[in-house]
Amino acid sequence: MLRRLIAGLELLSPSALMAQADKDAIVITGVVDGIGGGGGMQSRGETAWTSSVHLIAWREGEGPIRTETLRVDIPDQREGDLAKWGSVFPARKLVRLAIRDAVREENGRAVATLRAPLPAIEDAALIAAADPLLNPPPIIDPQFGTFTSDPQFPQWFRQTRDWQGREVSVTLALDYAGPPGPDAPQQALSTMRAVWEKREEWDARMREAIAEEYYEVWLDNWRDENAPLIDRETFKARFVLDDLSFAPDGSFNIMFGDGDLFWGHGMSVSYAPQADALYAEMFG
Repeated sequence: MLRRLIAGLELLSPSALMAQADKDAIVITGVVDGIGGGGGMQSRGETAWTSSVHLIAWREGEGPIRTETLRVDIPDQREGDLAKWGSVFPARKLVRLAIRDAVREENGRAVATLRAPLPAIEDAALIAAADPLLNPPPIIDPQFGTFTSDPQFPQWFRQTRDWQGREVSVTLALDYAGPPGPDAPQQALSTMRAVWEKREEWDARMREAIAEEYYEVWLDNWRDENAPLIDRETFKARFVLDDLSFAPDGSFNIMFGDGDLFWGHGMSVSYAPQADALYAEMFG
């Protein structure tokens, strides 16, 4: 109830009322993605934060519907105020807002800056355009079975299956390298199939990539001096594979638990097909 009240007060702010009265205001109506508003980022050296919301189907004024994602930035925020945008722009809902200037392009993507949120209106056509983007049908493969769309990231299709005797999460990340084309599901499946057919070899290569980058680091900085020393092969075996993600461009990313070696930090191993190289990186 409190969150709805905050959102309502935001809509009645002076900037929102001014935008409604301004006949020259640029008004956007759109459907929010599966994540919704909230959260933000802060540039180094800055005190203010920038939040954002993404619209997956939208139109300017009464213009044509566009289905390339529009990122709406919300600058000059305090960290404590970021969460309120989740109520103002809830996931998968139709919203209406005014932007400061015309929609611009940054790195090939549509971007705008929020002026003020506005009361929503009905737009059945926009909702219909967003539905297949938010609720795509499952991907079904004769070899691997069914992959189901993730509610927050609809172009990520998930399942669980066995890898070397352990149940792991598997994702086809169709939009990893940009908006997916019609062949993206089969391309991501091809990436997965190539790895799965040689999974013992890939498992060994990924563990070696971790050891190459982090075994000496562990010895020098992370090893408990009171614990027994372990050799490189034992070090590699300690990591627990949890998640595999495959993209249409031939790349993939594998997440490992640290096996109590790095105080709970995970390990990510990514494959770059152009270089035929694996890169290990600690996270968390």
